Amino acid sequence: MLLEVDSSVDQAILFVNEASSTHKLHMFLNHMVWDVTNVQCFKMSEAAQENLVKEFKSCLTSVLITSDAFSTRIDFPHGNMVINFDLPQDTTSYLQRLSRVSRFEKKGAAFNLVLPNCLDYMTKLEKHFELKHKEIQPWNCIDSYKSAFKEARMGEGELYHIVLTFTSKTVANHQLWNSNYLHKI
Repeated sequence: MLLEVDSSVDQAILFVNEASSTHKLHMFLNHMVWDVTNVQCFKMSEAAQENLVKEFKSCLTSVLITSDAFSTRIDFPHGNMVINFDLPQDTTSYLQRLSRVSRFEKKGAAFNLVLPNCLDYMTKLEKHFELKHKEIQPWNCIDSYKSAFKEARMGEGELYHIVLTFTSKTVANHQLWNSNYLHKI
Protein backbone atom coordinates (compact mmCIF):
# COMPACT_ATOMS: atom_id res chain seq x y z
CA MET A 1 0.00 0.00 0.00
CA LEU A 2 2.83 2.43 0.82
CA LEU A 3 4.27 2.11 -2.64
CA GLU A 4 0.95 2.78 -4.39
CA VAL A 5 -0.14 5.88 -2.50
CA ASP A 6 1.37 8.74 -4.43
CA SER A 7 2.65 9.09 -7.97
CA SER A 8 5.35 11.48 -6.71
CA VAL A 9 7.23 8.54 -5.20
CA ASP A 10 9.97 7.88 -7.72
CA GLN A 11 11.91 5.17 -5.94
CA ALA A 12 12.06 3.72 -2.45
CA ILE A 13 14.61 1.91 -0.34
CA LEU A 14 13.15 -0.67 1.99
CA PHE A 15 15.46 -1.46 4.93
CA VAL A 16 15.37 -4.62 7.02
CA ASN A 17 17.66 -5.65 9.87
CA GLU A 18 18.55 -9.12 8.64
CA ALA A 19 19.76 -9.98 5.18
CA SER A 20 17.71 -13.19 5.29
CA SER A 21 14.52 -11.08 5.41
CA THR A 22 15.27 -9.40 2.10
CA HIS A 23 14.58 -12.56 0.11
CA LYS A 24 11.12 -13.02 1.64
CA LEU A 25 10.18 -9.41 1.01
CA HIS A 26 11.54 -9.62 -2.52
CA MET A 27 9.37 -12.66 -3.26
CA PHE A 28 6.30 -11.01 -1.75
CA LEU A 29 6.68 -7.69 -3.58
CA ASN A 30 7.43 -9.44 -6.87
CA HIS A 31 4.26 -11.46 -6.35
CA MET A 32 2.43 -8.14 -5.93
CA VAL A 33 3.86 -7.13 -9.35
CA TRP A 34 6.39 -4.60 -8.09
CA ASP A 35 9.71 -4.09 -9.83
CA VAL A 36 12.03 -4.85 -6.93
CA THR A 37 15.78 -5.16 -6.55
CA ASN A 38 17.22 -7.25 -3.72
CA VAL A 39 20.94 -6.72 -3.13
CA GLN A 40 21.32 -9.03 -0.14
CA CYS A 41 21.12 -12.46 -1.76
CA PHE A 42 23.48 -14.82 0.03
CA LYS A 43 24.76 -16.50 -3.13
CA MET A 44 25.32 -13.24 -4.98
CA SER A 45 28.83 -11.93 -5.49
CA GLU A 46 29.72 -8.40 -4.46
CA ALA A 47 30.14 -7.47 -8.12
CA ALA A 48 26.62 -8.74 -8.88
CA GLN A 49 25.26 -6.75 -5.94
CA GLU A 50 26.97 -3.59 -7.19
CA ASN A 51 25.52 -4.21 -10.65
CA LEU A 52 22.00 -4.38 -9.17
CA VAL A 53 22.60 -1.12 -7.31
CA LYS A 54 23.66 0.50 -10.60
CA GLU A 55 20.45 -0.74 -12.23
CA PHE A 56 18.45 0.74 -9.37
CA LYS A 57 20.27 4.07 -9.66
CA SER A 58 19.43 4.04 -13.37
CA CYS A 59 15.73 3.79 -12.39
CA LEU A 60 15.24 0.34 -13.90
CA THR A 61 13.47 -0.73 -10.70
CA SER A 62 11.39 1.25 -8.24
CA VAL A 63 12.21 -0.49 -4.95
CA LEU A 64 15.54 -1.56 -3.48
CA ILE A 65 15.44 -3.97 -0.55
CA THR A 66 18.55 -4.02 1.60
CA SER A 67 19.96 -4.19 5.10
CA ASP A 68 22.26 -1.74 6.85
CA ALA A 69 25.23 -3.34 5.10
CA PHE A 70 24.39 -1.19 2.06
CA SER A 71 23.09 1.92 3.81
CA THR A 72 26.35 3.83 3.37
CA ARG A 73 27.07 2.54 -0.14
CA ILE A 74 23.92 3.77 -1.86
CA ASP A 75 23.50 7.25 -3.29
CA PHE A 76 19.85 7.76 -3.97
CA PRO A 77 19.37 10.87 -6.16
CA HIS A 78 16.04 9.78 -7.70
CA GLY A 79 14.42 8.37 -4.59
CA ASN A 80 12.21 10.13 -2.13
CA MET A 81 11.11 7.39 0.24
CA VAL A 82 12.79 5.25 2.87
CA ILE A 83 10.76 2.49 4.46
CA ASN A 84 12.13 1.04 7.68
CA PHE A 85 10.46 -2.36 7.61
CA ASP A 86 12.45 -3.02 10.78
CA LEU A 87 13.69 -0.22 13.01
CA PRO A 88 17.49 -0.07 12.90
CA GLN A 89 19.51 -1.33 15.85
CA ASP A 90 21.11 2.02 16.73
CA THR A 91 20.95 5.76 16.11
CA THR A 92 23.87 5.73 13.65
CA SER A 93 22.11 3.20 11.43
CA TYR A 94 18.88 5.20 11.63
CA LEU A 95 20.67 8.35 10.49
CA GLN A 96 22.44 6.51 7.65
CA ARG A 97 19.16 5.08 6.41
CA LEU A 98 17.34 8.41 6.45
CA SER A 99 20.21 10.24 4.83
CA ARG A 100 19.63 8.16 1.68
CA VAL A 101 16.79 10.53 0.71
CA SER A 102 17.66 13.71 2.58
CA ARG A 103 21.12 14.26 1.07
CA PHE A 104 19.94 15.81 -2.15
CA GLU A 105 18.01 18.75 -0.68
CA LYS A 106 14.64 17.53 -1.78
CA LYS A 107 11.46 16.46 -0.08
CA GLY A 108 11.00 12.89 0.99
CA ALA A 109 9.32 10.62 3.45
CA ALA A 110 10.61 8.06 5.90
CA PHE A 111 8.10 5.42 6.92
CA ASN A 112 8.84 3.53 10.12
CA LEU A 113 6.79 0.36 10.47
CA VAL A 114 6.55 -0.09 14.23
CA LEU A 115 5.19 -2.99 16.26
CA PRO A 116 3.84 -2.25 19.75
CA ASN A 117 6.91 -3.75 21.43
CA CYS A 118 9.13 -1.23 19.57
CA LEU A 119 7.24 1.97 20.44
CA ASP A 120 9.58 2.87 23.32
CA TYR A 121 12.59 2.53 21.02
CA MET A 122 10.89 4.68 18.37
CA THR A 123 10.29 7.33 21.03
CA LYS A 124 13.99 7.22 21.97
CA LEU A 125 15.00 7.69 18.33
CA GLU A 126 12.65 10.65 18.00
CA LYS A 127 14.03 12.29 21.13
CA HIS A 128 17.62 11.67 20.08
CA PHE A 129 17.13 13.26 16.66
CA GLU A 130 14.48 15.78 17.79
CA LEU A 131 12.06 14.37 15.23
CA LYS A 132 8.40 15.02 14.85
CA HIS A 133 6.34 12.45 13.06
CA LYS A 134 2.92 11.84 11.65
CA GLU A 135 1.31 8.67 12.90
CA ILE A 136 -0.98 7.01 10.41
CA GLN A 137 -4.14 5.59 11.92
CA PRO A 138 -5.71 3.41 10.79
CA TRP A 139 -2.74 1.87 9.03
CA ASN A 140 -4.85 0.17 6.35
CA CYS A 141 -6.70 3.28 5.16
CA ILE A 142 -5.42 4.64 1.84
CA ASP A 143 -6.68 8.14 2.70
CA SER A 144 -4.42 8.19 5.78
CA TYR A 145 -1.38 7.57 3.57
CA LYS A 146 -2.44 10.15 1.02
CA SER A 147 -2.87 12.74 3.76
CA ALA A 148 0.60 11.99 5.11
CA PHE A 149 2.16 12.36 1.65
CA LYS A 150 0.32 15.62 1.06
CA GLU A 151 1.74 17.01 4.31
CA ALA A 152 5.19 15.66 3.43
CA ARG A 153 5.25 17.68 0.20
CA MET A 154 4.59 20.93 2.07
CA GLY A 155 8.06 21.18 3.60
CA GLU A 156 10.77 22.21 1.18
CA GLY A 157 13.90 20.11 1.39
CA GLU A 158 12.73 18.31 4.49
CA LEU A 159 12.49 14.65 5.32
CA TYR A 160 9.07 13.83 6.70
CA HIS A 161 8.87 11.12 9.36
CA ILE A 162 5.84 8.88 9.39
CA VAL A 163 5.19 6.14 11.93
CA LEU A 164 2.84 3.24 11.33
CA THR A 165 1.90 1.45 14.53
CA PHE A 166 0.56 -2.07 14.38
CA THR A 167 -1.61 -3.63 17.05
CA SER A 168 -1.11 -7.21 18.17
CA LYS A 169 -4.37 -8.11 16.37
CA THR A 170 -3.00 -6.63 13.15
CA VAL A 171 0.18 -8.65 13.52
CA ALA A 172 -1.73 -11.85 14.24
CA ASN A 173 -3.88 -11.36 11.15
CA HIS A 174 -1.04 -10.48 8.78
CA GLN A 175 1.65 -13.07 9.32
CA LEU A 176 3.64 -13.93 6.24
CA TRP A 177 5.49 -17.18 5.43
CA ASN A 178 6.04 -18.31 9.02
CA SER A 179 5.47 -17.31 12.61
CA ASN A 180 8.93 -15.71 12.86
CA TYR A 181 8.39 -13.30 9.99
CA LEU A 182 5.61 -10.75 10.17
CA HIS A 183 4.02 -9.11 7.18
CA LYS A 184 3.99 -5.41 7.98
CA ILE A 185 3.23 -3.87 4.62
